[in-house]
Amino acid sequence: MRVSVKDGPPLVNAGLRRMFLQHPGRVELVEWRLDVVSSGRLDVVLVDRAVDSGAALERLDRVVATTTAKVVPFVWEIDAEEVADAIAAGAAGYLWKGLEAHELVDALEEICWGEPLPRPEQSQRYRHLMDEFGLSKREFEVLTLIARGVSNQEIADSAFLSINSVKSYIRGAYRKIGVTRRAQAVSWALHHGLDPTPASGEVPTGRPR
Repeated sequence: MRVSVKDGPPLVNAGLRRMFLQHPGRVELVEWRLDVVSSGRLDVVLVDRAVDSGAALERLDRVVATTTAKVVPFVWEIDAEEVADAIAAGAAGYLWKGLEAHELVDALEEICWGEPLPRPEQSQRYRHLMDEFGLSKREFEVLTLIARGVSNQEIADSAFLSINSVKSYIRGAYRKIGVTRRAQAVSWALHHGLDPTPASGEVPTGRPR
């Protein structure tokens, strides 16, 4: 996955480069140049400070018009209204600068593959829920898909996991939330506010084959 940063100061670029080096083979930081942007060889463009003003939104709109890559605001403060404006201008998502390296790389891959990120108002609640029950990111994702009626085999196919791996994540999640059956897991998910409806009414898919 090839990522570039628009309007990013040297400190941001240096920090991202160090973070990406922790995950070799998954992500490469590419210098922002118009010839690279227009070549179609980029997967994601991070736009620094993309949603903090009307002028920034205009700048974001221009970036969207120049590339086929996914364009994503990269910000410290996430405001639901500003994020909605950015997405209306063509952004593929939003990313917080405070993410750990593995969280950032995971989120970039999800954006690159077209997987929906949580809405701003959900993100903090979901993180607290994961921390409260000790759920890993993958266990939480599996519970969300179960609430949406996705079968074990469909989860395995979309996430490129073996069926045994999926069952292992399910067993771990069930143990942590104190349930033993799928119906109980669905009830738990709905009770705790997990959104049972995929974006655009579709079952989420994983990485392209």
